[in-house]
Amino acid sequence: MSIMYITEFADIGKGIGLVGSIPVNTTQAVTFSTVAQSAALQNNTRLVRINVDGLANIKFGTNPTAVASTDMRMSAGATEYFDVSTVMGQGYKISAITSPV
Repeated sequence: MSIMYITEFADIGKGIGLVGSIPVNTTQAVTFSTVAQSAALQNNTRLVRINVDGLANIKFGTNPTAVASTDMRMSAGATEYFDVSTVMGQGYKISAITSPV
């Protein structure tokens, strides 16, 4: 069993690359082994930070179902930032599943 940690940012800070501004909008911790889905992102979330503590495949959407070995892969311990400003307020969620490789 693994956990996908999601941090949502309403503002993007100034710096090199994507940087989230403090305070954060909200955080979520989604436990998964088989496919699991987060709650919908806050309506004003512009940037998402995802950290997984196990090998995972993830997928974004309004009702996403991540598929092992097919969707975006994240290594155990990896942290990635995603700009979600183009889908703000659309009820997007993040799905995760344990990746076999």
